[in-house]
Amino acid sequence: MRGRDAVVAKEKRRKPKKQAQRLGEVRQRGLPRGVWIMMLGLLIVMVVWAVYRLVPDNALPVKQVRVSGDFRHLNVQEIQQRAMPLVERDFFSVDLPAIERVIADMPWVYDVSVRRIWPETIEIQIIEQEAVARWGDQALLNPYGEIFMPANESQPKGLPMIHGSESRRHELISSFLNIHDQLSSIGLVLNSLVEDRRGSWGLALNNGLKLSLGQRDQQSRLQRFIRAYPGLIAARKDQVKSIDLRYSNGLAIAWDQQPDGAHALKKGD
Repeated sequence: MRGRDAVVAKEKRRKPKKQAQRLGEVRQRGLPRGVWIMMLGLLIVMVVWAVYRLVPDNALPVKQVRVSGDFRHLNVQEIQQRAMPLVERDFFSVDLPAIERVIADMPWVYDVSVRRIWPETIEIQIIEQEAVARWGDQALLNPYGEIFMPANESQPKGLPMIHGSESRRHELISSFLNIHDQLSSIGLVLNSLVEDRRGSWGLALNNGLKLSLGQRDQQSRLQRFIRAYPGLIAARKDQVKSIDLRYSNGLAIAWDQQPDGAHALKKGD
């Protein structure tokens, strides 16, 4: 018994030594790297906050408003003038979202972002709207089918026109591009696509010719015109006023002046 007691006592004496070794290992390893990074980040935030609180108002004024972007219709000086009332304060207290809202209200601005550049610059980055077509008489369309309304005097000349219900603008843009590509195969350019309240389509071409496609089967009716144009119409295009394709298997030609021996082709129902 005494021998067993001696062995147990010996094991008990060894345990504190192992625990001491483990504590030493922990001290040698130190804190995890992630904890050190977190502590460093917290320290930086505290330093920046202290500087912001201790520096008096207007000690770091904004001295420059920089505008960047590729512009055809926007004016850099006008953009800076809109932003200046919002930057007349110290560098850290400039309200960047407020500047973005003011600039975004300009009709030719598609997207805007604002940032601080240490120690005295506010940079405004702008993407300008791109007009691909007119929408009715007042508005323009960008490549994404979105409507915007700049002043009439700033709108580009010679843009094709699309007109119809606003809820149908994406479908009409897609149809316009499709028709434009088909007409280009016979050397014609589409100037306008108009859809009236009944859903009837009218086209105007670059040579002054007008096409009536009606409310349905517009694609097949357009193909009928494309097949007929080179042989029947092209040679007399200057005499043609309009073409009505609202027939099941034919078309009707309205002439400015009826040519000798010519007559309107009118087939179908």
